[in-house]
Amino acid sequence: MALATAFRAFFLLAALLALAWVPSWIWLVTGNRELSSNLGAMGWHAHEMTFGYIGAVLAGFLLTAASNWTQRSTLRGASLGILVLLWGLGRVAVLKTASLPAAIPPLIDGAFFTMLAIALARPILGARSWRNIS
Repeated sequence: MALATAFRAFFLLAALLALAWVPSWIWLVTGNRELSSNLGAMGWHAHEMTFGYIGAVLAGFLLTAASNWTQRSTLRGASLGILVLLWGLGRVAVLKTASLPAAIPPLIDGAFFTMLAIALARPILGARSWRNIS
């Protein structure tokens, strides 16, 4: 049911990420824990707010809006699940940057946003909804 529409999947993930990351951030800032990321606490927080939380909210909103704008279906089911999985892999990769090659986390996050752009372009270009491109 959660993979029926993009807003359900990504808004739920954004909420769960906030529930998990806010206490983690507080724990990190108070010096109670070391992060297994070589970004440091501030870098990790900035990255996760931008690419994790906002990325999930944007994906949920834009995929839902594109469907409404064009009256064409966007990602659902397994294809939406693959995009969700890619987003989740990006969150794990950023947490584990100290034990991964430096190129892996940005490649995963880049792949997520590339796939999102392709998923948005398909219905917009297919419907020739040129005003929604910019």
